[in-house]
Amino acid sequence: PRNNPKEWALGDKKTSLATSYISNMVSADLATKASKVRSFMSNVRFSLLEVQEMLLQISEGSSNSHVACQWIQDNEAVWSQWIPVDTNCQEGFG
Repeated sequence: PRNNPKEWALGDKKTSLATSYISNMVSADLATKASKVRSFMSNVRFSLLEVQEMLLQISEGSSNSHVACQWIQDNEAVWSQWIPVDTNCQEGFG
């Protein structure tokens, strides 16, 4: 739902702005220090609806770890595509 500052101030964190910017924070030299981690992180994608559903579950009392674990169990076909293939060569690594 669209942000309601009064509800937010009262602890109802289910509302947000019409758009929200979410980014990954990583090391500037991650590609050279951990190329597979960087490859994995560049493939991670969540739809806004997925994020909203997970946040709603948390706001209703589920723990972060429970919500994350449930998402992993329910979406193996999604996250398994994010994992780099071991035999693929990374630029600068052979």
